[in-house]
Amino acid sequence: MERPSSSICRVSGDHHAGLLCHYLLQNGSAQYVFLDIYEGCYVGVNQYRSFHAEMNAHICASCNGLILITLPSANGLSYHTYDLFAKQCVSLPQPQITRRSIGTALAFDGQCYQVVRVFRVEAKSVTANNPLASSEEDDWLEMEIFSSETGMWSHYCPLIRLPPELPKLSTAPLFANGAIHWEVGGYLLMCNLSQRNCKLIRLPNHSPNWTWHTMTFGQCLWESEGLVHYCYSNIEGIHTWALLKGQDHGSCPDYSSCDIASFEWTLVLSIKHETLISRNPDVFRRLESLVHTVKHETLLSHRADAFTKLEQNRYYFSLLNWKPYFISPCGYSSVLKVIYLRLPGVIVSYDPSTQILSEICTFECPNLDFHCCSVFVVDYHLQGESRMEDAGSSRGKKELVHLPLADMIVQKNSSESCK
Repeated sequence: MERPSSSICRVSGDHHAGLLCHYLLQNGSAQYVFLDIYEGCYVGVNQYRSFHAEMNAHICASCNGLILITLPSANGLSYHTYDLFAKQCVSLPQPQITRRSIGTALAFDGQCYQVVRVFRVEAKSVTANNPLASSEEDDWLEMEIFSSETGMWSHYCPLIRLPPELPKLSTAPLFANGAIHWEVGGYLLMCNLSQRNCKLIRLPNHSPNWTWHTMTFGQCLWESEGLVHYCYSNIEGIHTWALLKGQDHGSCPDYSSCDIASFEWTLVLSIKHETLISRNPDVFRRLESLVHTVKHETLLSHRADAFTKLEQNRYYFSLLNWKPYFISPCGYSSVLKVIYLRLPGVIVSYDPSTQILSEICTFECPNLDFHCCSVFVVDYHLQGESRMEDAGSSRGKKELVHLPLADMIVQKNSSESCK
């Protein structure tokens, strides 16, 4: 592995839309497929930026084409950054804090980057070193920050009291407007690294009483037009809120504990599941026969013809049996102005202006575990960028990419994967 680099340069140019798909194979390995997306639905596989890892390298965060990867090590986890454009993998020094973090984020401004690990720490540990902190029983926030400029980890303990632990979803952190944003226990944790300023903001769907009706089944964060957006799905449908700046507060959701004066969100989009299905009946009917599966032993064979013996596997799916947890918002493209949704066996884009779904790629999800495929939006700006499309995909044809890709299963190029 190379030593941490203090500077990574991005050249501005044309706006491109991409999607990095992290697919976990049944044998423990993983493939990372980069899709170039045209006009919201035409897809080309970018072989140059796609790679395969013999072990599952978990992606913690993605920011401006730089991804943060963790691998198991003798000391717990090791951290690596991988530049999708320079195809450069860099190993970070081992962190000083060995206990498990509750969140990890990446901030990359196009030149230098920072990695931030978030921890819970008991109140008595904080008050022992800081007399300004109270000795109440609530946990406090602790951070460990790596800077590519110094090549070192540093400790930071803002006086922020964390909410009680609540059911947590796997929500990718967001770096926007100079700050990192996490979802923590029904709140948005916002940390401005340059100012060393942290703030907890209650999310619009937060409720002290977690029931089937208040439960969130999927959620994601993004930045659009200078505002941080929070999107989630629940039993009713898909909802998107924008975090307001200044004193411009929107309407308050119907929660008895809501204080309108301090509410910092405004609703920008809400669509019911019934409406989404009625506007896109063909997409949901295709879920019955869309996904192809391969026998477990075939996946392990590493033969060039591994995908010549596909078997059709129909989901026992019906529009009448549609479940709200079948849908999971997973990202937003600021270039194409579409929301990406993950359904069982398919990634789709949703255009809020037309309410139309477009299928991007399909994937095998054994036992209906459609979380085996995660996606990261990579909207980027490169000058003179050459798109390397897969021979089976074309901008002029609306064709679907199916994951996992056979040629990547047999590919063994260790120089392009973090080990």
